[in-house]
Amino acid sequence: MTMPVSPGRDTRIDVFRALALLTIFIDHVPGTMFET
Repeated sequence: MTMPVSPGRDTRIDVFRALALLTIFIDHVPGTMFET
C-alpha cells in the first residue's frame, strides 16, 4: 500500500532519516565490525 506524497514534502529528508535509522540498527546488531 503506497501513500501519496504531499507536494510540500522533501524526499531528501526521508532519505536522510532512513540512512540514520539504518546506521543505528547496524550499530546495535551484535557481532558486526561497527558495534561499539
